[in-house]
Amino acid sequence: MRTDTLSAAAATMPEGGRALPPQSRRRKLEWGLRQATAGLRALPDFLIIGAAKAGSTSLYDYLVEHPEIETAFRKEVHYFDQNLGMGENWYRAHFPLKSRMTGGRITGEATPYYCFHPAVPALAGRLLPEAKLLFILRDPIARAYSHYQQNLRRGLETLSFAEAVAAEPGRLAGPQAKLKAGEVDYDETHQHLSYVTRGLYADQLTAWLQHYPAERIHVLFTEELATDPDPVLQPVLRFLGVAPFRYDTPKTSNSGRYDLDIDPALYQHLRDHYAASDKMLSEFTGRSLPWRAD
Repeated sequence: MRTDTLSAAAATMPEGGRALPPQSRRRKLEWGLRQATAGLRALPDFLIIGAAKAGSTSLYDYLVEHPEIETAFRKEVHYFDQNLGMGENWYRAHFPLKSRMTGGRITGEATPYYCFHPAVPALAGRLLPEAKLLFILRDPIARAYSHYQQNLRRGLETLSFAEAVAAEPGRLAGPQAKLKAGEVDYDETHQHLSYVTRGLYADQLTAWLQHYPAERIHVLFTEELATDPDPVLQPVLRFLGVAPFRYDTPKTSNSGRYDLDIDPALYQHLRDHYAASDKMLSEFTGRSLPWRAD
């Protein structure tokens, strides 16, 4: 083994002589080796681009059970939205060696902020023009409320849900403009306090369709994956070009399930707010949406 590889790995260890837990030591050593071999590694064949709080973790966990789908070093790489400055080799270090990608094997990652960040579609389109995109979507009101509850738990939000909804346009205006103009690469407010705007799925699809053809985008729904995963996942496997694989047991999602403790008037306001976007989404998928009974 090359000594410079070991030195690179050792450089990631904490100072002070404190021993890391065995799993942490293994991960740090593995990361050093991955960085040293980055030029020999594949780029992802697919991206799960969102939506946040819609079951992207469950979807990824299902997919990597498949014998032809190789895992990434971490599920959420956040390359195009937070770590672009680390460079392509840093990104490649997260994926398997090209020598492993035989027999139709593929690999991918799942970063649910990708779908919402305005710069990511173009960035991904340039580096990964042949990638396939998976967009898992959930009732936008339930998604927004789950996102809000997560922020409450993490101490990122102090307003009531109604107050946060009212404050959102003002909160996002500056960050959105700066991200679109390329003045900043990342903004925490844009990522974390975008409860309602993230549910305008048609706008996000439109942005991605400027850089990827429709046949490279597959939309699926949280509500259906949670209820009966196998018939939802078989079309995903066909889309990705891998063999059929039987899924029997539903996975526990960390998308967040909460009773919607929302004022009825606000609920109706949000349902009306999403109507046009939902209609466009339904037309794109050629399907009725699970959260739309009308």
